[in-house]
Amino acid sequence: MGRKFLGYALWVAKGREVKCAVAHKAVEDFKAHIRQPTRRSGGRSMEQVVGKLRPYLLGWRAYFGLAQTPGVWRELDEWLRRRLRAIQLKQWKRGTTM
Repeated sequence: MGRKFLGYALWVAKGREVKCAVAHKAVEDFKAHIRQPTRRSGGRSMEQVVGKLRPYLLGWRAYFGLAQTPGVWRELDEWLRRRLRAIQLKQWKRGTTM
Protein backbone atom coordinates (compact mmCIF):
# COMPACT_ATOMS: atom_id res chain seq x y z
CA MET A 1 0.00 0.00 0.00
CA GLY A 2 1.17 3.51 -0.70
CA ARG A 3 -0.22 6.26 1.54
CA LYS A 4 -2.66 6.33 4.40
CA PHE A 5 -5.15 9.18 4.71
CA LEU A 6 -8.20 9.51 6.99
CA GLY A 7 -8.35 5.77 7.63
CA TYR A 8 -7.96 4.81 3.99
CA ALA A 9 -4.93 3.20 2.39
CA LEU A 10 -4.33 4.59 -1.11
CA TRP A 11 -2.17 3.06 -3.81
CA VAL A 12 -1.68 3.23 -7.58
CA ALA A 13 -2.90 0.13 -9.40
CA LYS A 14 -2.35 -0.97 -12.99
CA GLY A 15 -3.25 1.65 -15.51
CA ARG A 16 -2.27 4.43 -13.08
CA GLU A 17 -5.63 4.14 -11.34
CA VAL A 18 -5.73 5.14 -7.67
CA LYS A 19 -7.40 2.53 -5.47
CA CYS A 20 -8.41 2.78 -1.84
CA ALA A 21 -8.90 0.27 0.95
CA VAL A 22 -9.52 0.40 4.66
CA ALA A 23 -6.17 0.97 6.38
CA HIS A 24 -4.86 -1.76 8.66
CA LYS A 25 -4.90 0.52 11.72
CA ALA A 26 -8.56 1.40 11.09
CA VAL A 27 -9.44 -2.31 11.03
CA GLU A 28 -7.54 -2.88 14.27
CA ASP A 29 -9.32 0.09 15.91
CA PHE A 30 -12.65 -1.32 14.71
CA LYS A 31 -11.90 -4.70 16.27
CA ALA A 32 -10.76 -3.10 19.52
CA HIS A 33 -14.00 -1.11 19.71
CA ILE A 34 -16.14 -4.20 19.00
CA ARG A 35 -14.35 -6.45 21.49
CA GLN A 36 -15.71 -4.60 24.54
CA PRO A 37 -19.47 -5.02 23.92
CA THR A 38 -19.05 -8.56 22.56
CA ARG A 39 -17.35 -10.05 25.60
CA ARG A 40 -18.95 -13.32 26.64
CA SER A 41 -19.08 -12.38 30.32
CA GLY A 42 -21.30 -9.32 29.96
CA GLY A 43 -24.57 -10.80 31.14
CA ARG A 44 -26.77 -9.16 28.51
CA SER A 45 -29.15 -10.42 25.89
CA MET A 46 -28.30 -10.68 22.23
CA GLU A 47 -30.76 -7.84 21.50
CA GLN A 48 -28.87 -5.55 23.86
CA VAL A 49 -25.52 -6.42 22.30
CA VAL A 50 -26.78 -5.90 18.75
CA GLY A 51 -28.55 -2.68 19.76
CA LYS A 52 -25.30 -1.30 21.12
CA LEU A 53 -23.26 -2.39 18.08
CA ARG A 54 -25.69 -1.29 15.36
CA PRO A 55 -25.02 2.49 15.32
CA TYR A 56 -21.25 1.98 15.31
CA LEU A 57 -21.38 -0.64 12.57
CA LEU A 58 -23.67 1.43 10.36
CA GLY A 59 -21.51 4.53 10.77
CA TRP A 60 -18.29 2.63 10.14
CA ARG A 61 -19.74 1.03 7.02
CA ALA A 62 -21.01 4.37 5.73
CA TYR A 63 -17.64 6.05 6.26
CA PHE A 64 -15.57 3.28 4.68
CA GLY A 65 -18.12 2.46 1.97
CA LEU A 66 -15.79 3.78 -0.74
CA ALA A 67 -13.17 1.11 -0.04
CA GLN A 68 -12.50 -1.08 -3.05
CA THR A 69 -11.60 -4.25 -1.15
CA PRO A 70 -14.61 -6.53 -0.59
CA GLY A 71 -12.42 -9.11 1.15
CA VAL A 72 -12.00 -6.79 4.14
CA TRP A 73 -15.78 -6.58 4.60
CA ARG A 74 -16.11 -10.35 4.34
CA GLU A 75 -13.40 -10.98 6.94
CA LEU A 76 -14.85 -8.44 9.37
CA ASP A 77 -18.31 -9.93 8.92
CA GLU A 78 -17.01 -13.42 9.64
CA TRP A 79 -15.09 -12.16 12.69
CA LEU A 80 -18.11 -10.31 14.11
CA ARG A 81 -20.48 -13.25 13.53
CA ARG A 82 -18.06 -15.55 15.31
CA ARG A 83 -18.04 -13.26 18.35
CA LEU A 84 -21.84 -13.08 18.38
CA ARG A 85 -22.08 -16.88 18.07
CA ALA A 86 -19.79 -17.21 21.08
CA ILE A 87 -22.17 -15.03 23.13
CA GLN A 88 -25.15 -17.09 21.97
CA LEU A 89 -23.44 -20.38 22.79
CA LYS A 90 -22.54 -19.12 26.27
CA GLN A 91 -26.20 -18.24 26.89
CA TRP A 92 -27.41 -21.62 25.60
CA LYS A 93 -25.10 -23.48 27.98
CA ARG A 94 -26.99 -21.98 30.91
CA GLY A 95 -30.36 -23.35 29.91
CA THR A 96 -31.83 -26.44 28.36
CA THR A 97 -31.48 -25.10 24.80
CA MET A 98 -28.24 -26.88 24.00
